[in-house]
Amino acid sequence: MLEDAGYRVDISQDGRAALKALQAGHYDLISLDLMLPDIGGLDIIRRIRLHADTADIPIVVVSAKMEQGRLELNGDVENIEWLVKPIDHKQLISLVKQQLLNATRAKILHVEDDMDLHRIVQAMVSDYMTLDHALTLIQAQSLLAQYKYDAVLLDIGLPDGSGWRLIPVIQETQPTAAIIVLTGEEVSAERYDTVHGVLMKRRLTTDSLVDIIGKRITRQR
Repeated sequence: MLEDAGYRVDISQDGRAALKALQAGHYDLISLDLMLPDIGGLDIIRRIRLHADTADIPIVVVSAKMEQGRLELNGDVENIEWLVKPIDHKQLISLVKQQLLNATRAKILHVEDDMDLHRIVQAMVSDYMTLDHALTLIQAQSLLAQYKYDAVLLDIGLPDGSGWRLIPVIQETQPTAAIIVLTGEEVSAERYDTVHGVLMKRRLTTDSLVDIIGKRITRQR
């Protein structure tokens, strides 16, 4: 499921192998069962959190003993999401994306002159990302010159010109930033190929917005 969603995955079939893998390399996230043949999953979590190199790695626990595990940890460990077996594919991928975004705390520039829409977008992503706001092309250019962004969420119809004019500036100043157009107008295939994603304002949902930003940031990194 994780590989199909575009993630690189190593598999450990017991606790000792998992701890050895964590010593040998860096991981952005751990998906963990609690019932393992040698070391219990809760013990692995406690060991991971004791070491500085692994203490901040987000964890998604996937277990039939989810509620029991939560009670045993008693709220002592943060940055853990829980998923009960049997696994729901969409929920698993959603939790993984949320945990990765929480861990990286992506910085986004939202270029939009509609304040109401900006407030809606801010409410949608504030749990996962930091959002800066520009009302105009000039304000956006100023912010791009001062700060580094993981993604730019770009409106096309701005008071001082078309948002398409900003794309070369983003590509030149911040070549690793994902460019996602959020618009109320249809976008031609030619224009579509110049950006990393397009979302229509009338179809905007939290899931669609977080999903497209999360995917693009992960690929860029």
